[in-house]
Amino acid sequence: MVEQQKTSRAKEKFFFHLFKDIPEFIIITDNKGIIQFLNSDNIDNLLGKSIYNLIENQNCQVFEKAIKTCINKNVISSFEIEISDHESYSVVFSINIRPIILDNKIALVFITGKNYTKSKKSVHIIDHKTMEKTLADAEPEKDLLLESVSELVTYLDLDLKIIWANRAAYESIVNFQGKLEGNYCYKIWHNRNTTCEKCPVIKTLKTQIPQVEEIRTPDGRVWLIKGYPVRSKQGKIIGVVEVTNEITQLKRTEERLRLTQFAIDHAAIATFWTDCSGNFVYVNEKACTSLGYSREELLHMNVIDIDPHHTRLTWQTHWNEIREKRSFTLETEHQRKDGTVFPVEMLINYLYFEGNEYNFAFARDISEMKKSVEEKTKLEEQLLQARKMEALGRLAGGVAHDFNNILTGMQGYIHFINISLGNDHPLQSDVNEIKHAIERAAGLTEQLLAFSKKQIVAPQILNINTLVDDAHNMLSRIIGEDIELIICKKIKDGLIRFDAHQMDQVLVNLAVNARDAMPKGGKLSIETSSVTINEKMGAFHTEILPGDYILLRVSDTGCGIDSTIKDHIFEPFFTARKKGKGAGLGLSTVYGIVNQHKGYINVLSYSTNGTVFEIYLPEVNGEIKQEEEIEQFYHLSGGTETILLVEDEEMVRTFTKRFLTLQGYNVLEVSRPDEAGQLCITYEGEIDLLLTDVIMPEMNGKELYEKLKDVIVGLKVLYMSGYSGDVLAHHGILDDNINFIYKPFSIESLTEKIRIILDE
Repeated sequence: MVEQQKTSRAKEKFFFHLFKDIPEFIIITDNKGIIQFLNSDNIDNLLGKSIYNLIENQNCQVFEKAIKTCINKNVISSFEIEISDHESYSVVFSINIRPIILDNKIALVFITGKNYTKSKKSVHIIDHKTMEKTLADAEPEKDLLLESVSELVTYLDLDLKIIWANRAAYESIVNFQGKLEGNYCYKIWHNRNTTCEKCPVIKTLKTQIPQVEEIRTPDGRVWLIKGYPVRSKQGKIIGVVEVTNEITQLKRTEERLRLTQFAIDHAAIATFWTDCSGNFVYVNEKACTSLGYSREELLHMNVIDIDPHHTRLTWQTHWNEIREKRSFTLETEHQRKDGTVFPVEMLINYLYFEGNEYNFAFARDISEMKKSVEEKTKLEEQLLQARKMEALGRLAGGVAHDFNNILTGMQGYIHFINISLGNDHPLQSDVNEIKHAIERAAGLTEQLLAFSKKQIVAPQILNINTLVDDAHNMLSRIIGEDIELIICKKIKDGLIRFDAHQMDQVLVNLAVNARDAMPKGGKLSIETSSVTINEKMGAFHTEILPGDYILLRVSDTGCGIDSTIKDHIFEPFFTARKKGKGAGLGLSTVYGIVNQHKGYINVLSYSTNGTVFEIYLPEVNGEIKQEEEIEQFYHLSGGTETILLVEDEEMVRTFTKRFLTLQGYNVLEVSRPDEAGQLCITYEGEIDLLLTDVIMPEMNGKELYEKLKDVIVGLKVLYMSGYSGDVLAHHGILDDNINFIYKPFSIESLTEKIRIILDE
């Protein structure tokens, strides 16, 4: 309570400082007449006292009646009171009382007043002629009196003609030459031929009581004009004393104060004024609306009531920082009345005034900014992860290509060893193990290519439910009897464009991952549904473009994925399993396949609560093509045709030539495209087939064939490559009716492919 009283007094001193140079006295009371503010040096002695205690008994009733009229009728009251010392002097006050409206009701009264002191000898009630004679007789005293006041004082007759005027009245008129006496006031000061509207002198003559008004002259100045009736001994009004004070500067000051107050009150940023203890001295409307409190509530509160990071002890440390730094910015949080907390940026300003310390602070809600920063950070992390995965994909694709060439050569030479040893040779079992190892390595390269989204795919329109049903038996065998497989289809027809073989890879890898997470058994659920991602949902799935999707949801009840490794699970060769329990390509294969089909994969996992993989695949329209019966390959013999073999990998080129020669073919072998072109010019026989690698120095296989077919009429071609599907598609190799064999290939498949092409 003591601190609040000190703060209140500091505020009063602050406003007193603003109004101290105003010539009139200013008093603000509540609606009961208790003084709340006044521009007096005795402010501390008078605050809280009744204004009626300061007024003589004969004037109390006048004051009380005027204040009640002001409050009850919401009108301005103006009157005059005289305070006499019963000797030689009296003080006459002109009083102006205005209502102040707060919260739609009159709560305060604004009282202004001006006094002027005259000798009683000069204020006797006399008639007009006697007044003129008295003034003439007392000329020295009159001049001294009139020139001692700053107000413009004039005495007017009933026609508003000036009888006399003081020096201040003369000086108020720029470049005026002549006499004021005998002129009309409205013509002199207002440059009018008729009286002014709202003229207080005319009102004084009509009402026969003092009046006051504010009037603006053509030059833009503002005047406070008061009219006082002059009566004869018989009580008849014989003239008017007009007292005028220029209040142009005062009005401008008031206007600036009102404008400043209005601007602060209606500013878009929350504004707080606190004392050194953290008590609120002032808050604006934005502060109230942002916190959910009324102004009255906040002015009875402390900073620690809205800032959850502060206590009485921490506030003192914070205040010392404010005093030391003077002005700085910080981020903290504010708590609303309903308990919600939101981040704010505070601009702190230290103020020292009238011996007291204050903090004038601005608070900006930065919730949206923080959200934008978090989203930007998340997007940057996703972009970094995508670039990382892309780089790994390029590395994996390059490794797979080189590995495929090696495996192709190994596969060929193993075939020769098999032929040489025969089926009954003791080393045949060792050779078979090598052959199986080569097949496993080939499967590994296929997984690498799937991760890098560079596997050759044959997508077609398929029903997601059909794919899940077809994989049911295979998945049951993989996960074992202690894990329950649950299939839930929430849509009838969910059409996607996908490679059926690769969907099996996705389901198998996820099933194996789930099985290893449930060593003691559990449940594996596969659910299909449809979902539409709109812009609103996209805020939660920032990597997914808006559209219609088929959602494949695979969940388990296993141990979950630790948050420390969750961001790495799709990286190739990353595994949380024990050594020897996996190559770490299962989930990376799933990631690559899903992305290659323009889908998205999301992981939800909580330690000990299982894992959920959500795969979003674009929904398509169309018809499902019926599968054609695949014609069984039969053993085909070799031939005697001439084959031009172009292969830059020496091991592949050597074994391919050797094998095809054994099959009876005439094989022309070169390692470079330019060598092939030169050979076709010098070779005198016919060349029936071009067997070429796709990616080579100087030019690719497609370009070589286009060049040679113009030289060799009827030349046929078979392309071979260990590169990925997108590279081959870029070179036009995966177009329809293109003959292609993918490395590593078996001797049987190469023989069959060549024979089919030559026999066409």
